[in-house]
Amino acid sequence: MCEMKHTNSQGKTAETAHEDFFEEYEAMEEPEHDTKQRSVIISMLKQVISGTDLSKVTFPVFILEPRSLLEKITDFMAYPQLTLQTALKECHRERFMDVVSHYLSGWNIQPKRPLKPYNPILGEVFKCKWECPDGTTAYYVAEQVSHYPPVSCYFYSNPQSRLVIHGTFEPKSRLLGNSVVSITGGRARVLFLNRPDEEYLCTLPKIYARNVAVGTMYTEIEDTVKVRCAKTGMHAEIDFKTRRFFRGENNAVRGTIREAVLGEAALEVSGRWDREIYVARKSNIEKRSFMMKIFGKKEETGSLESLYPGAQAEKEPVSAETEKRVLFSAQEERRCEKIVRRVGEQEHNESRRLWMNVTMALRKKDYETATEEKARLEDAQRERIGSNEVTSEKYFTKGECGWQLRLFEGIEEMSPSEFEQKLRESVERSD
Repeated sequence: MCEMKHTNSQGKTAETAHEDFFEEYEAMEEPEHDTKQRSVIISMLKQVISGTDLSKVTFPVFILEPRSLLEKITDFMAYPQLTLQTALKECHRERFMDVVSHYLSGWNIQPKRPLKPYNPILGEVFKCKWECPDGTTAYYVAEQVSHYPPVSCYFYSNPQSRLVIHGTFEPKSRLLGNSVVSITGGRARVLFLNRPDEEYLCTLPKIYARNVAVGTMYTEIEDTVKVRCAKTGMHAEIDFKTRRFFRGENNAVRGTIREAVLGEAALEVSGRWDREIYVARKSNIEKRSFMMKIFGKKEETGSLESLYPGAQAEKEPVSAETEKRVLFSAQEERRCEKIVRRVGEQEHNESRRLWMNVTMALRKKDYETATEEKARLEDAQRERIGSNEVTSEKYFTKGECGWQLRLFEGIEEMSPSEFEQKLRESVERSD
């Protein structure tokens, strides 16, 4: 079971109050924007043509989520238990299912109303770790390596589980009528250090803030995403669906999983990303011939257990006819709380320390102070860029294969313990 971390709230200083805020944040109710705030949004949007890139538009602070994008990315690492044993599994289909389950797990962590995380400052970093249920530790480092266009690099690893997830977020926002769409460029790469040639590539969907000017604001995810592994030939194509004119279901996902040797989809994915997501054998696949194509053996039973062995296969089918099983349950899986060093121990450019004054002002709904503090950070960034004082790429470097963590170079020659020691030093260092 994941260990929950709590902070003593006695004798609060500004820093301890800041720490307590982040512990309480996920449980906070987010009120709807009031009439005055909505009028500010409408006034701002009137000056923007539909379809315009919003990257240089200054948004009012009351629509900000009180954390940096570099920290928000960690939502996708909130369930480390899903991949703790994946590297040890011999079945490539089972490994692929674990990766898909992990990919789908992070979308249920959303603010209660559309909010925009802080745009990271060039050179900003965020670091944390997780104590996993099996006693191992996972580490995370993220850095803003480009201001315009914005590029956020991140690296997550559990060295003892041989898992690495790394990639970039390259967000763009556009106004589309009464909606704002966030187009998340970049992609995630998943690999297991004991299987260096087996890499999983994951694309990211568009996220919409609906009714930004008129109506009740809400968030929707709508797009087709892909998870694929070139070496094994496994491929998932998943549609994030939206409800249309009182038809359909909110937050729905539909998709298929196929293997190159089959030539057609074998499994169907369905459900809701905020509740439960299921996997089932496609009804149009003849059971025996399908399994013979995979295994080449007549004696195979053709059950979902044969295609998808392991921990998930031990669960009772929801339907004996279709062998539908739970791929991920937001209701049953428990989040593992990340561990972040206290603000006073952080480097000057770490996210929570950097944005502390803005965050505390937002907590008090002191939007004037929040605006002033945000402007101070952004003005200082422009001055540093203009005088070439910013030294980015402290933790990451760009090579032929894209951005990667500097200490990841030469990983093939390191033992899990050696790699973990280097990661621990990176996460805990303070200059």
